[in-house]
Amino acid sequence: MADARRQSGAEARYRYERAYGVYIGWRALVGGHADHALFARDDKRLEALLAATPHSRP
Repeated sequence: MADARRQSGAEARYRYERAYGVYIGWRALVGGHADHALFARDDKRLEALLAATPHSRP
């Protein structure tokens, strides 16, 4: 997300989409295997990073 905020236009959108894809992949991999409290904490932190970007979700 930091890369997306440093760029503008299409490059920023590309970097945001890549970060969002990593986030979705992370959720799929660890959602059922991690300690639930740890997962919830990390999930909230990652969602906050996604929300902090100037772009909206697709």
